[in-house]
Amino acid sequence: MVYGFAAAIVAGFVLTAVRAWAGVTAVKGKSLAALWLLWLAGRLAVAYGSPWMAIAVDIVFLPVCAIILLRVLVRVNNRHNVFLPIALLAATNLVFHWSALIGSVEWALRSLYVAVGFLVLFVTIIGGRIIPSFTVNAIPGHTVHRSPFVESTIVPLTLLPFVLDGFGVASPVTALAAVVAACLHALRIAGWRPLRVGPRPILAILHIAYAWMAPAFVMLAVASLGVIAHSLAIHAFTVGVIGGAIIAMITRRARGHTWRPLVAGPADIVCYALIVLAAIVRARCPRWRHSRRSGRSTSPERAGLSRSACTSHAMSGGSRNHALMAKKDDVP
Repeated sequence: MVYGFAAAIVAGFVLTAVRAWAGVTAVKGKSLAALWLLWLAGRLAVAYGSPWMAIAVDIVFLPVCAIILLRVLVRVNNRHNVFLPIALLAATNLVFHWSALIGSVEWALRSLYVAVGFLVLFVTIIGGRIIPSFTVNAIPGHTVHRSPFVESTIVPLTLLPFVLDGFGVASPVTALAAVVAACLHALRIAGWRPLRVGPRPILAILHIAYAWMAPAFVMLAVASLGVIAHSLAIHAFTVGVIGGAIIAMITRRARGHTWRPLVAGPADIVCYALIVLAAIVRARCPRWRHSRRSGRSTSPERAGLSRSACTSHAMSGGSRNHALMAKKDDVP
């Protein structure tokens, strides 16, 4: 899910959006087909190949994406740092494969936790760029407040708790770093004034996904102190923040690329509700878990069904409209 699904989403987003940022198409035609085949080869190598084959093939995709993106940004003298999470994600992928190869389950898991942090960092960077812009464009007269202190510190202080957590640094230190990150994200989204979004689901889901940041970091702080299971905090990030951001951008960009109004349809709204429900259910699973003997599904299963349903809709909608792809991009 991290290095296959999420990595493909991140790569697809930035390689498409870089055209709006730099005015240059990063990859297309045969080069794009080759990049997709490289991603597919990695998935097949992990599933069916030997460990060495999995390492050799799977670790190539993300560095290639980072190099393509960096080359385009350097060519137009654009200092956008969006390539950084991709490069860092590639590094953790290598650590994950090597740890699995030598049988170190602990470090394989630790690398995954840090990788989740890099995905959260990606949402932090991209969300901080597009959510205020989309909100101002959608709501007449709307203004947002950006704190210079928050904007200058939020990237390193978002990543710090995940690095500390991944390397097993003393729990109080990790908890403090997570609380600080939670405060920064709470201040940031408060400045965007999300309560004014109103009945605009395609915009509201972006704010909802980002709003998961603060409680997820609080859960990470509490988990680092041993009060709750660590997996609850990780799922608050992966389902609430990352999953919400993915479904928000897939549905938005599918409409933007096919010349349709940026207004969520009934199926889109159902998707948004399902991913929010999945995040809530998954984050509260110790209270809602039921025994398999009772014949009732556990909350992780219900959360998985919700995520699968909304992702299937988004993917099918994107494939049906692929032929209508337009050059217009709504990413600022």
